[in-house]
Amino acid sequence: MTRTDNTLELLQQNWQLLSKSVETLGLSVEKCLHIKARAEFSFEEMESIDSLTSKFSRTSDIFTQKVLRGVWALLHEPYEPFIDFMNKAEKLNIIYSADELLNIRDWQVKPLRSLPEYSGGSVRLNDFDFKILVSLT
Repeated sequence: MTRTDNTLELLQQNWQLLSKSVETLGLSVEKCLHIKARAEFSFEEMESIDSLTSKFSRTSDIFTQKVLRGVWALLHEPYEPFIDFMNKAEKLNIIYSADELLNIRDWQVKPLRSLPEYSGGSVRLNDFDFKILVSLT
């Protein structure tokens, strides 16, 4: 087996992993669609939102770090820092927008850092964060 064959096989495996991740992300989105943006959420609602943000983060990581990097390896391009990689991938029409993927990467951990501690069975969440979370999925 050649290096290209190995890379292609790994890319196919990562594509299957991405497909499964997108499927479970979709299930979390469906579960969270009934949750309305408001100042406080129940513990159960917050668990659903946490699951959604985790699955969103995982899916975007699989896409950028496994699938896109696999495509990059098939092109025999050298490893590059993420920003440079995204910009070149956009120029080669591998992705539509480097800026959008960079924004998603920057946003991934923001809601988790901005959430206050659980207290009294409910949680306060910035309305802006919740609307972005739902719109990105």
